[in-house]
Amino acid sequence: MLYLAEVRKQKVGFMGKAAAELKLLACQRNDQTWSAVQGEEIVPAEAAGNFEQGALVLANLGGNRQIQGELEPGGPRLASLLQNLSKYIGEKKAHEEEIEAWNQSLTLQAQELNKREMELEAELTQLEQMREEAAGLEEKLNEAEKVKEEATQIQANFDRKSQELEQAWEHLRGEQRKLEELKGEVAPSGGLDEEQAAQIQEIVASLEGNSAAALGEQFDLARAAVESQQAALDSQWQALEQQRAEAQAQQEQVQRESEALHDRQQQLQDARQAVEQARQDLREQQNALAVKQEAVKRLHLDLQVQTELHDSLSRLAAGVGDGGGETAVDLAALENMPLGELQGITESLQQDLKKDVQFVNDQEEELTLERQDLDELEEKLKTASEYDRINLEQELSDARDRYKMLDETLVGQRRKVRERESVLSAHLRILRRRQGILDEQSDAPPAIDLNPVLEALEERKTAQQEEVKAIESEIEQMQASIGQVEALLEQQMGEQERHQQEIQALEESLQQVRVSAARSEAQAVQLEATLQPWQAALNEGRQQLEAIAQSLAQVRQTSERQTQAIDNLKALVSSLS
Repeated sequence: MLYLAEVRKQKVGFMGKAAAELKLLACQRNDQTWSAVQGEEIVPAEAAGNFEQGALVLANLGGNRQIQGELEPGGPRLASLLQNLSKYIGEKKAHEEEIEAWNQSLTLQAQELNKREMELEAELTQLEQMREEAAGLEEKLNEAEKVKEEATQIQANFDRKSQELEQAWEHLRGEQRKLEELKGEVAPSGGLDEEQAAQIQEIVASLEGNSAAALGEQFDLARAAVESQQAALDSQWQALEQQRAEAQAQQEQVQRESEALHDRQQQLQDARQAVEQARQDLREQQNALAVKQEAVKRLHLDLQVQTELHDSLSRLAAGVGDGGGETAVDLAALENMPLGELQGITESLQQDLKKDVQFVNDQEEELTLERQDLDELEEKLKTASEYDRINLEQELSDARDRYKMLDETLVGQRRKVRERESVLSAHLRILRRRQGILDEQSDAPPAIDLNPVLEALEERKTAQQEEVKAIESEIEQMQASIGQVEALLEQQMGEQERHQQEIQALEESLQQVRVSAARSEAQAVQLEATLQPWQAALNEGRQQLEAIAQSLAQVRQTSERQTQAIDNLKALVSSLS
């Protein structure tokens, strides 16, 4: 199983070699996840002697806690894990933002559904009222049908009375013929007997009963009922016209609000474009600021390196040298140490130094590659499209984090290599002297004038300091400009939010007006559909009454002639009797 461990060294004896061991910190499970090791678990490891005290290494341990294979530096793996963790945190944050956006969208949809449900309930209430009104109109239509049936019945009665009247006329004409015959018969005798007079009186009585007065009364009642129905229908037609006028006014209001909504939407589109342009300008300035800040950071690092080099050369020029590593070596103990043991320690130091130098060189190459990748990403970002810019910015941020972490790690590694070189130099010098080997390096070096180099370094340092000041001034100006752009962007976003709220209010108002207009139009259509059959029935009844009126006038004329004939007949009978 793979473990992340910390190297610990403990000295054995006064001059003994340090014993190395590993403190297990974390282990990798089968599912590639890491978990902390509970408690303090120590594993002896001679191979860890090649690493510094406190260094992090990766060790593959078997079931008996024996190291399998070689130990690996834990820095690169830890950097990779931290990078993956940073990406995971970023993705998790993006997912959380997306989930929050979904929740807000679902909340808005739920509110819209509740609003639509309330509108449907209001429409159902309106439909129920319209259904009740339709039921009332249906009753009136039934009344109109009844009037139509009454008119039909009057027509039938009129036809029947007309037939009866025609029969009465035929009967009258027959009786007149008989009367003429009787007159011829009674003329010689000069009068009528009682039986003949009684017969004539019965005929006259039957003719008087066929009067058209009753038929006229029924006609007048039917006409009054039709006029009453028409008056009620006219009020409904007036209500229909008002309904249509209201629907037309609402349609005009819908048109006006639709135009206002379109204007607001256009303003919102312009505001969104302005916000997007401001965001793009802000991203460009932020990218330029990041490049400037990275340049300042690199210049500060260069200045730090130059300062250290200047100090080292100054000490060297003064004859002091960099003896920081040798001060940690007990020279007296090396002088008294057995020669074989001293030679073994020196060889071990040479091997350790060789590994450290190789490790630092590998890290330097990796740092160079990271620097190249960083430069390539910066160049790509300058010419990237808006769609690719977001991904490149994320990659550039990750690359900068990796470069920074690796560079900070190498600072300590370089210092340790210099210290080990100094310690090895002290051991080699004493070993060669004790072996009787002439150490050319121990001779006093020839005097070297380092002042030109120091002056050149000082001039370069001054120039870089001036460059840093200039770039920092540009950074301050860019930060002020970014602040203005952010303020403008915030103002534009507030304006966009205001336009959005106004559009939402207009959309809600327009929806209500549209629903009201559609409801008014539907009511007008339904009312017209109900009134048309009623009006048609009344028109048909009125036409029938007009025809009856014409026939009734003829009947009345005929009735008047019949009455005159009856009066003449009565007078004749009286004279004959």
